[in-house]
Amino acid sequence: MAIRKRTKDFLAGSTVVLAGVYLLNFTLGIWELPDNLPVIGNIDEAVATALLLQGLAYFGISMGSLFGKREETPEIEELDHELVDN
Repeated sequence: MAIRKRTKDFLAGSTVVLAGVYLLNFTLGIWELPDNLPVIGNIDEAVATALLLQGLAYFGISMGSLFGKREETPEIEELDHELVDN
């Protein structure tokens, strides 16, 4: 069972590294044919970003909660009650 976990960890880590390197775009888009095609040009970066985020989520780094939930201030709640009462 430990071998299976190590394999998953290795695959997830490799995915994070490869997607990160791909997104750094060391070739400056020179040899990448899809980047010159309309609509299709950005799909490869979208897939690499999705793989990067999923790989990070596997290791417990969730970008979905990066900004957090905005808490309401008491002033806003009081104004809401005043509007409802009127």
